[in-house]
Amino acid sequence: MKESELIKKMGPISSKLKESDIVHKCYHLARTLGEGNTNQQRFNTSVAYDYDQDSLLIKLNDGLGQMGGGEIKVFYEDKEVLYGNKHAVDKKENKFHPQINGFCILTYHPGGWENQVKTLYSKIREIKKSPKKEMPKEVLVDEKVLKNIQSNFDGF
Repeated sequence: MKESELIKKMGPISSKLKESDIVHKCYHLARTLGEGNTNQQRFNTSVAYDYDQDSLLIKLNDGLGQMGGGEIKVFYEDKEVLYGNKHAVDKKENKFHPQINGFCILTYHPGGWENQVKTLYSKIREIKKSPKKEMPKEVLVDEKVLKNIQSNFDGF
């Protein structure tokens, strides 16, 4: 296959990944709903989170900072449907792969899992946008009520 043909075939896939923002949504779900931790070191911060719910598993390992690196893996019904690797971005053999949010996408199988991710992501966004309820201000007790309580309860 000619390079121009491969670029033409990969173009719509790359566009779909960018337009749907699915990599970012998976990343956000893993960080927000997943179990894991953030490990801060002198020159690098790494995060490792796993979101595992129903038939969807998102595994995120990301190096933030000078050391970089990281990967995101999404499994749906025990099949890998998305795999992105930050170390693969600059490799010559991956120049035709989509580059999304700092990840080189090495595996992508569209399907119903994307709707599940979008729905969960939308719910998180709604919760974050909902107005926070203000704590009621402290109200002073009427003097008559207070005197009544004081006189009717020993040890008050």
